[in-house]
Amino acid sequence: MCFIELFFAGLFIVAFIVLYIIIGVNDLWWVVLVIEGIIALFIVISLLKNKKENKNEVKETKPPTENAAKNCGVDWNEQAVMAAKRCIESKPFSRKKLIEQLIDDGFTPEQAEYAADAIER
Repeated sequence: MCFIELFFAGLFIVAFIVLYIIIGVNDLWWVVLVIEGIIALFIVISLLKNKKENKNEVKETKPPTENAAKNCGVDWNEQAVMAAKRCIESKPFSRKKLIEQLIDDGFTPEQAEYAADAIER
């Protein structure tokens, strides 16, 4: 337990003991109330602590589709070259327009540059 949890647990116990002394209640209902209060307090504090810890653990993750595309064994440079050949067969493109078209088709700028270089050879 951390200091804050112990502090509030002690505060609740002291408050209920003082109320018991002042009011003079002879039943044991207040013991149950104290225990429930302490348990509820521990739960709330633990939840807040976990929320704060999880907030600090924000991880930068790539979408699953991006990871799958990179790790499926496909040569994306070769795919970009084939797509560039199809583009040029349909109509003539300048190098710049071909690269823009390949990027629009979903290839990275590096893959589009590679395809444009391969087509020029």
